Amino acid sequence: MYHQTKAQIPPVAPGSAATPASAAAGEPRPQEAEAALNPWMPRSWREEIMGCVFLPRMLEKGRRVLEGKRQGRDLMNGYLFGDFDYADGMLLRFLRTNEARVVELLRRVPEDVAAAGVLISESGRTRPEIDAWSRRFRRINAAFTAMWDADEGRRKPGLGTSLLRGLYNVLLMPPVYLAFRIAVGLRRLRRNR
Repeated sequence: MYHQTKAQIPPVAPGSAATPASAAAGEPRPQEAEAALNPWMPRSWREEIMGCVFLPRMLEKGRRVLEGKRQGRDLMNGYLFGDFDYADGMLLRFLRTNEARVVELLRRVPEDVAAAGVLISESGRTRPEIDAWSRRFRRINAAFTAMWDADEGRRKPGLGTSLLRGLYNVLLMPPVYLAFRIAVGLRRLRRNR
């Protein structure tokens, strides 16, 4: 769910094994050129389905992960998804589910409203519980949501927005990315035992 700025993405040396000859010669790869012009970001955290804030965003990120797996490349543009993502994790715990279940459901159900209906039904959560959770999510994450909006260009430009974006990308996210990668790696190790 977090946006990684170009400054945080480590450069690949021209001519290295990870760089095709065309890129080494200075020609951008087509998908890189497209990504630079139209960087992907999920819909706003404010969007709701069935009264549940953040759910459309999480589902969109899950679909993006699936598409990336289908294409054999990372399409997330620095966003995180799933059990170890801060906000996704909050929502998954509230819905009494996990990343694996969401991904499996998204493979079978093409529409977000239908997928959300299944998740909410399986959770047993009532509309008043969902409304209360959404209010609580907004309240306890006010600082984070302000940073998300600043980073994603959903706030008016200005000094405050620039400060929030800097705080988010320079101070907050580097340790978050590291913790996320460690958690995912440990999960892989446990599964491979």
